[in-house]
Amino acid sequence: MFIHFFKYQLKTLLRNRTVIFWTLVFPIILATFFNLAFSNLTSSENFDAVDVALVEKQENNGFKEILQSLDQDDNKLINLKITNLSDAKELLKDEKISGYYLIDSSIELIVNDSGINETILESIINEYLSLQSTINNIGSINPDIIYNNILNQLDLNQNHFKQIDIGKNTDSTVIYFYTLIGMNCLNASFCGLRANSQIEANLSRQGTRINISPISKLVTIISSLITSFIIQFSIMMVLMAYLVFGLKVNFGNQIGYIILLIAIGCFTGIALGNFTGNVLKFKNEDNKISFLSSFSLILSFFSGMMIMDIKYWIQNNLPIFSYLNPVNLITDGLYALYYYDNLNRYTTNMTCLFIIGLILLLGSLIIARRKQYDSI
Repeated sequence: MFIHFFKYQLKTLLRNRTVIFWTLVFPIILATFFNLAFSNLTSSENFDAVDVALVEKQENNGFKEILQSLDQDDNKLINLKITNLSDAKELLKDEKISGYYLIDSSIELIVNDSGINETILESIINEYLSLQSTINNIGSINPDIIYNNILNQLDLNQNHFKQIDIGKNTDSTVIYFYTLIGMNCLNASFCGLRANSQIEANLSRQGTRINISPISKLVTIISSLITSFIIQFSIMMVLMAYLVFGLKVNFGNQIGYIILLIAIGCFTGIALGNFTGNVLKFKNEDNKISFLSSFSLILSFFSGMMIMDIKYWIQNNLPIFSYLNPVNLITDGLYALYYYDNLNRYTTNMTCLFIIGLILLLGSLIIARRKQYDSI
């Protein structure tokens, strides 16, 4: 009997076009718009090394070594060409370089235009001249510093900051797709609400037939919740596949933890929808959907999806509320995977999210089992 009712519920939910649209079609459309917008944004942020030439009428090994050091590694700042003056002028005229350095009695930068590349080249020479002036001033005040070779032992380029890896992902636009996943997990509440309406005798003819049948009410509730979870989780997997393989969104190596978060998020969303359907006395399902949509929007607002400062204000002033907000827990769990190299914050968020879903589910089961009808 359980298998028969399970199949019945599965077919009924899959034929519900409203649920399928808002949980699958709409997120895919939104993700596509995200990709179209952010692909141009990220491509405009790519940096290309600046082409520059060096002309030496006099030797200046210090400046030459600095330029050569900037022309190394994969993240190099410049593409350096050492050439003569006539070739440098020709390259600049043909716009094959952004400018060239001329080392004579002094160091000069020759450019034809003003822009980002030219500003970078000017910053390099200004930094070098500033450092050279500092060394000369120190030497004029206390020549022993130069003679004792103290400056050579002092690494002026030493980095005194400790670098901490905040995650393998470097694309900031992935945060928007994380938010989309979190929001769609909460959309599982519509599926849970629909599953509850199908077994309520006063809400549908299907519910009437189910309640007069010899099937245990607990069996009907559990089977409807399982079918809702399977459908919503499958929808989320389709969405993830579209993001990863269709839009080529880089989620790094956190896919396994994201799938676990999706499962817990779908469970909590379904429990929220089912609990709402049992608590609210509206006979019209559309009124319950409207209430659930408004409630979700309020939770999303306080989680910082509209104004990020609200999220930080809640965390600083009402930290308990941030742990009671399912939307905040979902999005914060996704952010934790992105920003942190450990799972402490992620685990805390997922534990709180699961507990909330479990409390809602138990409350829904208690209320549903106590329901009685005067007439069917």
